[in-house]
Order: sequence, then C-alpha cells, then structure tokens
Amino acid sequence: MSTGLGSTGWMTSVVVGSLQIGAAWRNASAEGDYKSLPRDAEVLRFAVREPFPSRTSGVRLVYREISTALALQLTSLVPEGGVIFSDGIEADF
Repeated sequence: MSTGLGSTGWMTSVVVGSLQIGAAWRNASAEGDYKSLPRDAEVLRFAVREPFPSRTSGVRLVYREISTALALQLTSLVPEGGVIFSDGIEADF
C-alpha cells in the first residue's frame, strides 16, 4: 500500500519490476513508465507482493488505485497469528 509520499520507493520497485518481468515473459519491451503520485495525492496504490495462485485460490486482483471516494476493507483468512506491518519492520504492526 502506498500513499503519494511513498510512491517513489517501494511501489516504484514493485511496478517497474513487474513491467520488466512481464516484458521478458512476452519477449517484448515494457510499455509505459511508472509515474509516482504527488506527495499530497488523495489516493492509495496497492500491490500484492507475492500473488501466488494455489489450487484453491486465484490471482485476480494484484494492483489497484483507491480514491477517497472508495472504502478499503481488508480481510485476512489466516486462522491465527497473522500480522500486517509496514516497511519490513514487524514491530510497526
């Protein structure tokens, strides 16, 4: 998840990496350049870090932009002990 302020770091890495992987997979060049958001943007961008399709799950939603007009609800299916944290620092959960 990234605000405008954070869209120049981790989110850039995720999007640029996925564009390059997709281009290599298609044996083509990546089209378009990632544009970070203004620092005060009224939207959030999110990307699923490791979208893995299992026998029981799919991978339908891996990137989206959410405006202030939409509600965001996250639901975890982890039975217990799941943690959401930021910037790789688990103490920030």
